[in-house]
Parts: sequence; structure tokens; C-alpha cells
Amino acid sequence: MGAGLALPSLLNAQTKPCPPPTLGVAGGSSVNTPCVASNAAGDWTTRSTGPGVVWAQRFTQLSDVQRFIIAADQTKAKSFVNFVANDGVLGDGCLSIDSPAGQGQYGSWGRPMRAITGDVNKAGLPVYATNIDSGTTATSVFSNMKGGFFGNAEYKNASPSDFVGTDYYLQFRVKFHPNRFNSNEPTGKMLMFVTGYSTPMQELVLQTRTDYGGRWYTMYTNTSTGFNSALNNPQSASGTNGSSLEPGGAYSSTCTQGIAPDGTNKCFLWPTNEWVTVLIHVIPGHQRALADMSNSSNKKDTGLEVWIARAGAKTYTKIWEKFDYVWEFGVSYLDGTPQPFGWNWINFTAFTGGAAAVPSVSGYYHRHDQLVFSTQFIPCPQA
Repeated sequence: MGAGLALPSLLNAQTKPCPPPTLGVAGGSSVNTPCVASNAAGDWTTRSTGPGVVWAQRFTQLSDVQRFIIAADQTKAKSFVNFVANDGVLGDGCLSIDSPAGQGQYGSWGRPMRAITGDVNKAGLPVYATNIDSGTTATSVFSNMKGGFFGNAEYKNASPSDFVGTDYYLQFRVKFHPNRFNSNEPTGKMLMFVTGYSTPMQELVLQTRTDYGGRWYTMYTNTSTGFNSALNNPQSASGTNGSSLEPGGAYSSTCTQGIAPDGTNKCFLWPTNEWVTVLIHVIPGHQRALADMSNSSNKKDTGLEVWIARAGAKTYTKIWEKFDYVWEFGVSYLDGTPQPFGWNWINFTAFTGGAAAVPSVSGYYHRHDQLVFSTQFIPCPQA
């Protein structure tokens, strides 16, 4: 654990979520998810080499973390973005994004969506050959990377050299420190789908919320106008009473603004001290035409699906499904040249906003393990 962080020692138990024999997905189709792996290590091998996998990442040594630290001050960031050798799903290591008491979190763990040298690489997928072997290099790649996008098929077909794919899935395991959702702790980010942008319009952010009882699953996007920042149903900048905060899934009708979240089971609530499996499916749509979402010129075709499996669960629970978002993508790279409409980078972070991040009160962490990035549905862990 990094210098300056003192957190309670926590139990490192991991029970066994398993998928159903058949799991329904978008459009009424189904995906068979048979239990074929007999142990956790074998299950990881099955998922990390499955159909459509672009890359997969575990954290079993310090370099798995430090190779991908995104921060201008690498020395400072290594006190916040750490390798923990005695935790993780298999007990042999994990990534820990740490927020020590009294300090604002600094730095993130991030990498390209496309395959890089050394990754799992399915036939036909391009490899980004730039050597990423230190945090400093990773920071430079993030700031300057071009191409490697996942975006709408129309944009991909028009500029194939800029794109790797269209739809994408990210599966990861996450465990939160018990202090994370205390009401006196700041709300912050946990995961971002981004680019090396000049403006953060297209950011898709998974938040960790502590207000209104805290702990509910929520996502938002940034724009220059704020017109589509809230991803409720219906979509709006600030949300309206009665709108679903976790649309389309198991809590769609009960997790509603003005009634919930309130810290009860009306919404999916993150547990703490437990390895939870998350699967996110992003369906990239078209660039918005006008800031007025009701205008018919805007194509409502960006989609999001999310499944969760808590420790001990035998099936995924779908907690999010909405296929008609209006989206605003950034239009230029940092150097001012035109940028494709889509995403090409992921960041795991615990940033809480502000010039130096709002400091934690009591100290907490977000821990991550077993990342799988794919162009196809990824089965629920089976052991």
C-alpha cells in the first residue's frame, strides 16, 4: 500500500457468482453461459480469452499498476494509485485507488481501449505498438493518442483507420472500503470512458455517490452545455421528479428521483468489503445535431446496459438498459486537430472534483481486479 495511507485491515473473502444457463440481452436475444470452469483461476482464463476479447488485465505485480498511472506528478501519484499484494479475487494482488484521510485523491489508472503490445489480441484487431512501460509514458500516450476509437458504425465505415470497433463491453471486479459511502465523504468518480480530449464532452462517468443515503449506481456525461449530463430516463441535465435513476433494469420503477435514492433497497446499492462484478455495454450512437434534445435532428441512438453480480449471486442482475440517449462527443484532440466521435481510453479513478480534489474525511479506497475489455458479451464469473 502506498505511503501515507492508513486504512483498517479488511477480510479478503470472495464467494462465487455464477451465470444462469441462458441470459437475455438486448433485442430479445440470449447468450448461453454454461458453468465450465471448476475454479477461480480457470474461470479467469475462460473469460479473459473468450470470443471478442481485445485485452484482459489482472494485477499480480507492481508493474501492472505503475505501468499505467496517469498523472503529471508520478511520484505523488504512487502514494494514491497502488498495488496491494494480499488482496484481489484470487488473493494474489489488485489495483487500489487510495484516498487517505485528509487528502484529495491524485492520479488514475488508465489505458487505451485498443490492444497494445503484450495484450491478448484477437485476429483482425490492430495492436497499438507504442511501448507503454512507465507511468510517464502512459501519461504522454493519453495526452497525445490518436485513433483506436470505438464508435458508431457509420463513423467507423467512413474512417476505418481511426476505429477499432463499435459496441464494446467492459467487465471488472470492484471492492469498496467501508468508509467510502459515509455521508461525510465526498461524491466522486470511479470509472471514466474518455479520450485524450481538449474538452470533456463525451466523458461517460460511473460515480460513487454519498448523498441521499448514498451508494446507488449512477452514471453521467459531461458537455459544454450540460444539456444531456444526467442519464436518467427521461434524459435531462438536472433530472426531474419521477425520472428513473437506474433506467430499464430491476430497479427502474422504484429508483426514481424525488422518492429515491434514500439508502433503501429501492435502488441497487453498492456493498462494501465485497468483490462485485460489473459488466457495462456501450452502444455508440451519433453526434448530437442541436443542444435541444427534443429536436428531431438529434439521433437518439447511444445505448447503455449494465449488469451486476454480487458475491455469492448465481446470476447477473440487470440494473440499467436505455438505448435512446442523445450524445455530444468532443470534436478535437488536444492539438486542435479533428477527433473522431467515440471513445478510445478508460480511466479508473477516485477523483472528487475541484482543482486539487475534495479531501477524504476518514480515508477509503476503491480496489479493482480482473478487467476484461471485449467486443462481445462477457459471461458472469463462475467461480
